Amino acid sequence: MLSDADERWPLALFDDCFPGRMGMSDCDGIFERKGKFLLLEFKRPGARVPTAHKIMLTSFARLPGCSALLVFCEAPCAPTEDLEDVSAFDAKACTWQTFGADAKTQEGTLGALKDSIREWYAWAVS
Repeated sequence: MLSDADERWPLALFDDCFPGRMGMSDCDGIFERKGKFLLLEFKRPGARVPTAHKIMLTSFARLPGCSALLVFCEAPCAPTEDLEDVSAFDAKACTWQTFGADAKTQEGTLGALKDSIREWYAWAVS
């Protein structure tokens, strides 16, 4: 059986729709609640983030009701593994950056990142 990673569309198929070296970007997660959107992008610690990707995250976060988080953290498990006890990963160290008017970089645990996402949710439903 193929994993989700094996079944991804190759976005390069659409490169000829745009001029020059422009192409599509994917996002690792997006969540909507009451017309407000949270976009999540995950990278391994120390990974290079292309300038165009940073511009995309910044531009998205400037849209009304839209927020973006860029997270640097080791994945808690392989994409095909089941997470039986997610709380076991809450102590994992992460760094995350928010984009937009309240742009900032934070460091903490995966649990602290989850708290930040819970704060976003509280804002979205308020």
